Amino acid sequence: MTDTTQILRDVLHCISQESSPRLERYLNIDKETYIKDCVDSVHTRRISQQANGRWRTYVGTEQVWGKTESELYDKLYLRYFKKKTFGEIFEEMMNYWETEKHRNPKTIRAYRYDYQRFFKGSEIEDLDLRSITISVLKKFLASCHAEPIKKQRHSSIRTIINKVFAYSAEYLEDPVMNLMTSIDYNGVEYKDKVSPLSNKGYYDADARATILEYIDSLETPTLAELAVAAFFELGTRNSETRALRFDSFHIKEGYVRIDGKDDGHGRRENRVKSDSAAGMGNIAITPRLERIYAKARALSWSSEYLFVCDKAYAKNGRVLMSECATRRALRRICEKLGIEYINGGGVHAIRFSNATQMAADGVSISDIQHYLRHTTPAMSLHYVQDYQKSIPVHGVDNDRIIAERKAALLNEDLVKKRDPKKCEIIAFPGQNDRGASRI
Repeated sequence: MTDTTQILRDVLHCISQESSPRLERYLNIDKETYIKDCVDSVHTRRISQQANGRWRTYVGTEQVWGKTESELYDKLYLRYFKKKTFGEIFEEMMNYWETEKHRNPKTIRAYRYDYQRFFKGSEIEDLDLRSITISVLKKFLASCHAEPIKKQRHSSIRTIINKVFAYSAEYLEDPVMNLMTSIDYNGVEYKDKVSPLSNKGYYDADARATILEYIDSLETPTLAELAVAAFFELGTRNSETRALRFDSFHIKEGYVRIDGKDDGHGRRENRVKSDSAAGMGNIAITPRLERIYAKARALSWSSEYLFVCDKAYAKNGRVLMSECATRRALRRICEKLGIEYINGGGVHAIRFSNATQMAADGVSISDIQHYLRHTTPAMSLHYVQDYQKSIPVHGVDNDRIIAERKAALLNEDLVKKRDPKKCEIIAFPGQNDRGASRI
């Protein structure tokens, strides 16, 4: 809606409320008086200055405050006459996150991408929040599902809508009921989610050995290359590897303590798996891990963390190396060695690879569960690639074979309930040169 259209609407509203001579004043008054007259024509509650110097009034049962009388009138004017559209609020929210909240740029880019894909040019973009009804939301969501989308995309759409309503209530002081809570999502069909590794394999024992030997042979490896070696040695999640600190290495005791999850800025208030002790564990130190520790100590610039970003990129308090850096390093190594890079899996593919190799070496699902620090053996089974695949063969009951394999792997006698409070030391098979692993 243009400013001219808005002014005409306001003027016509004043004509309907008061005598026409009042209209003549709008030809020669300033903006502040114009806003005050428009608000006074529709707002019937008392506007008063409080003991603290701020101005207050009520809209329904809700208090509206302003530092000055002019600021309060501006808020009331926006509420009564100039409603921001969904698209305008989204853009304002993104700018606020970027400049004031310093949210992760990757998060902002993801939100903008999904907004451009699903919201741009839609009916909902040009509506103010009070005009968004359940029927409008259902129609919009139906258009998003015109072609099958993944559940992740659907969740992102819902998150954007919820965030816009929440931002309007918290920062624009214009609370509107979010009708997304009234929509039933049962029966929504999503695009089949295919594991990034399920049809592309994993890094087998030979590939793993070749990659590690190559990194060992480098005279001056980068921190990203050392991080790749750490992924293979530890089988850790990306956030856990990035959050490794020098004091996590207990060299004399022979283990690395895995207990941290970074927030992208070097802060470690949060813990792995939503503060669950099940995500923590001790991994046996190997000679290779000792070398990684020593080399990272020489390369890290005045940081408690092993894997930090380049100094040139240490902006806005950012300290830790990005996932993209380790993913690019792994891709370069694979291309140089002629090894197939697991596209789509990133460095997390290494975690799948370690689990699969352990199963091939006869390690029980219980021990694999302890190594990966999962809360259930079923989740660990998901990481064992050979047991997920079912190759159709004529005359063979593949479903029965797969079920038998899973039953053998999940032998009730082998599955142990993991006690996260115990400080067990876990080792990759054949990896711990210090002695037998204690699990």
